Amino acid sequence: MTRVTRSYWVAAALITAAALSAQPVRAEQERDRAREQAEAGRAQRETERVLREAERAYREAQKALDKREWAAAAAQFAQIAAGKGARADAALYWKAYAERKQNLTPQALQTLAGLVSAYPNSRWLNDAKALEIEMKQAAGQSVAAESAGDEDLKLMALNGLLQSDPEAALPILQKMLAGSSSPKVKERALFVLAQSGTPKAREIMVQIAKGGSNPDLQVKAVRNLGIFGGQQNSQALADIYSSSNEPEVKRAVLEAFMISGDRARVAALAKSEKDLAMRRQAIQQLGVMGAREMLAEMYGAETEASVKKQIQQALFMGNDSKALVNIARKETDPQLKKSAVQLLSMMKSKESTEYMMELLNK
Repeated sequence: MTRVTRSYWVAAALITAAALSAQPVRAEQERDRAREQAEAGRAQRETERVLREAERAYREAQKALDKREWAAAAAQFAQIAAGKGARADAALYWKAYAERKQNLTPQALQTLAGLVSAYPNSRWLNDAKALEIEMKQAAGQSVAAESAGDEDLKLMALNGLLQSDPEAALPILQKMLAGSSSPKVKERALFVLAQSGTPKAREIMVQIAKGGSNPDLQVKAVRNLGIFGGQQNSQALADIYSSSNEPEVKRAVLEAFMISGDRARVAALAKSEKDLAMRRQAIQQLGVMGAREMLAEMYGAETEASVKKQIQQALFMGNDSKALVNIARKETDPQLKKSAVQLLSMMKSKESTEYMMELLNK
């Protein structure tokens, strides 16, 4: 064997050895990436779970307010505020409101001071100021408890006035929405405003929906825009979605699009939204809206596994067993194929039954 030949085989052996030694490294790197992706997915799901739990606790506390269970509401809001989550500033405001209803003025003022100190940029500060003024005006006097019946009568009278003299009713409604009324009264006042149909009333509604009030009222205004529909309201909702950084507001806009039946805007967000949680929310709304063809088309173009799984669930919600059978037959990812089959096993349709029999026969 010549020296050149020996050099060639030595070089080839070294290259082969290097390639073989690199294979375990690449495999380990792939496993590390897979572990990182799985961990990121678990972290995101845990964050979403925590947010859902916080939202549920907040709604329960507001129900206590509507039932005039002031002490229970104050305790529930105090617990939410202690968690220092996204709703902590709102919880401090409603805690002070519930304390005021129990004639615990010093405690309520102290709670409001804590809100101003801890959250100087909170959107609840205007409401807090209005509540503080009311309490200071009533200092040294017995504050009469407002009955739900009185509030209902006031709103009924406002509704009648709105029909006969909108110019006189609108300022009163604005004052009620900006004051320290209960969540229930403010929500009803907002709905009365939405029913007006006048340009001025719509202007006020859009202003609130764009963030011109506290976050709770903003979300309700967004939903009202969806309820009453129309091209102008739809465009206003699109503007709100694109300008907001708050997930709750974005979710409310998606729900409003669903209520108004605006499939095109929901589908556009389901395709283009960079936030995976929001994309999944948009896809879920498409399922509720029965946009089967849109979802089936999106599935074929999608590459993100978690989004594809959400599309499967949306098709399940839309009762589209035919599309799910097609997915189950063509899907090459074992986990996605398994999830499609699981969903089909819970559906009662000719297509799903035939496909189950096909699998059993195989």
